[in-house]
Amino acid sequence: MNNKENIDAPQFIIEQKIKELVQSGNYEIAHLFTEEGFTLAGYSNGREAEMNRLTEIYMHIHEVVKNSHEMDLQDIREIVIEEEGRRKIIFRPVKAFNQTVILSLIVPPKKSYKGITNGLVKLIERTTQ
Repeated sequence: MNNKENIDAPQFIIEQKIKELVQSGNYEIAHLFTEEGFTLAGYSNGREAEMNRLTEIYMHIHEVVKNSHEMDLQDIREIVIEEEGRRKIIFRPVKAFNQTVILSLIVPPKKSYKGITNGLVKLIERTTQ
């Protein structure tokens, strides 16, 4: 694959947008996980220990989503874990790469995330369909 193909690859485009959003302070960490917990794209700005913990939490959340489907709770839009200090962990299912992947975010206190995240989800869907 040449350099032009790398730049046009969906994972590269998504990774660059995620990196931009983390570096601008909108997110502390952002990763796109497969159902199996593998990273498709992401950026943690050197916070590897927190990224590993986010992966562990994701695996538990994946089980919650799977069990909720068995209870006829389909179409889950978002799972939010918010601490007292207002820092949030967000898990949002997205249709991409011919599967449901999970966008996982850590959002700093006092940062709005829904509009930015909606834009990121649209980018993911648009580049992977």
